[in-house]
Amino acid sequence: MTTPLFALVLLAALLHAGWNALLKIGLDRFLTASLIQIGAGLAAGVVAIKLA
Repeated sequence: MTTPLFALVLLAALLHAGWNALLKIGLDRFLTASLIQIGAGLAAGVVAIKLA
């Protein structure tokens, strides 16, 4: 396994753990999930614009 691929797998695991932790401690799960998705969408948009 190459180093960049390993880093991506590790990042995915950390994001998954963070997502679950935020949902568990959040008072309103729907709002928390919505904010996480908005943040992920914004980050993906920035990456897409940089790669275009």
